[in-house]
Amino acid sequence: MKAIFTSFLIFIAISVQAQNKFVQGYYVTNQQDSVSCFIENKNWSKNPKTIIVSGSGKQGDTQTKSIEQLQAFGLTGGDIYERFVLPVNKSRVHENMIKVTTPQVVETDTVFMKVMAKGSLNLYYLKSESGKEHLFVQEGAGQPKELLLLKNKVEVNGLNYMTQEEAFKDTLQSMMVGCEAIKSKISALRFSTKAIRNLVVGYNECKPSATTPTYVAPDEKFETEIALMAGGFSTALKFTGDDKNELVKTAFDGTGYTAGVAFNFVVPRLHQRWSIYTELLWKAYSVTGDYEERISSENYFTSSSKIGVQGIGLTAMLRYQLKERAVKPFINAGVANNFVFNHTNEKVINRNFYSVQSEKTVEAVNGIRKHEQAWVVGAGLSYKNMITEFRLERGNGVSEVQAIGSPKTMFGIMLGYQLK
Repeated sequence: MKAIFTSFLIFIAISVQAQNKFVQGYYVTNQQDSVSCFIENKNWSKNPKTIIVSGSGKQGDTQTKSIEQLQAFGLTGGDIYERFVLPVNKSRVHENMIKVTTPQVVETDTVFMKVMAKGSLNLYYLKSESGKEHLFVQEGAGQPKELLLLKNKVEVNGLNYMTQEEAFKDTLQSMMVGCEAIKSKISALRFSTKAIRNLVVGYNECKPSATTPTYVAPDEKFETEIALMAGGFSTALKFTGDDKNELVKTAFDGTGYTAGVAFNFVVPRLHQRWSIYTELLWKAYSVTGDYEERISSENYFTSSSKIGVQGIGLTAMLRYQLKERAVKPFINAGVANNFVFNHTNEKVINRNFYSVQSEKTVEAVNGIRKHEQAWVVGAGLSYKNMITEFRLERGNGVSEVQAIGSPKTMFGIMLGYQLK
């Protein structure tokens, strides 16, 4: 099993190194020349300072273009970035980092800003290297103005209080001329990229530009994939604790199965390689174990135990998958919470004492746990709508008696069909 997971990890690591995703796009030089090319799409979470371009889209044919060399660049059907030299407010925004004497920090910087909307007003987004998010609004070809939510700390009677100045509302009020139905929304506007973008888009629709074509950056949102899943598992229980307990001396092995539905929430950006994978499954397994204790040929006993559970399992995992190819390898890891609805718990004891034989049936375990917790790892492939995964689950088992542990190990294969 270790060899299987190691092989998948090596395969994915090699694939990541080999897969630089080039997409069609363009860049604009300082001489205003627009050049069609392929651009390495890094799904930038922070605004880039350089880009890698290629004439053919192949790894060996590349050039690095810096922000000083370009006016703008864009990906076909994707993000558009434009270069500006402008003052950026770099003041701290986390309350625990702001002091009463902390001044506002404004520095002039050269940046690529992502175009969020274009029209009578243009809206730009910047995420700096520190992780701070900025929004800028521009009218025509003028200098973009930063939309500011200023945070300060003041001292009153020896106590510190945070204050907020919504300067961005005044900036928008001054730049949105006409369209009173849109301007009336500014007073209740939240400082968020989505809310401000929607307001600017509404203004551009109300007051179209005669020179600038209308543009709206595509929404970034989680994609949801739904699949039907089923699988079979080899299952083992190993009891731990008191060495005198015959459960500890018995090996329990068997099989299990599972079936249900999976929901995969794909994170935007990062080439859609990361996702939150969840399952709602019916789970069932049954294991048996035999034990014999012989004092003499005439004095001995044997026991045959059967333990089985059926219930609902809720699984949540973080998944990494290479989405850019036809056969898509993935690995995932996370936790499962299993809730037992029905169970089998019996042990048949046969005793032989010289010429006297007896048989009785008792519980194999003194109390079956109703809620099992487990960690889960898996590695697999998807092709078109078909999914195959090798899955390992290790949980705290069935015994609710603290003195007796019962770690459970399940290893098997899951098959699935993606509906959406």
